[in-house]
Amino acid sequence: MIRPVSVSRFKSELTNAQWKLIESCLPQLKGGPKPIDNSACFDGILWILRSEARWKDLPSFYPSPSTCWRRLQFWEEQGAWLEA
Repeated sequence: MIRPVSVSRFKSELTNAQWKLIESCLPQLKGGPKPIDNSACFDGILWILRSEARWKDLPSFYPSPSTCWRRLQFWEEQGAWLEA
């Protein structure tokens, strides 16, 4: 199933100032095709944490559950949460 990413269908719960602080702590992906925006993935991760839902229940206006999960895994492997 292909899930379209339409960031315009929702508004982030983070202000621009909050996102700038968080963004500076997150490592960027390198190489490969242009990745999905970090802020959209972060919003999807926040939704999962707040709702306590399963990844497969992530609403379609966020990036795919696998994309959000892989980004969370990448940030964890890079030690982003230890340095934040």
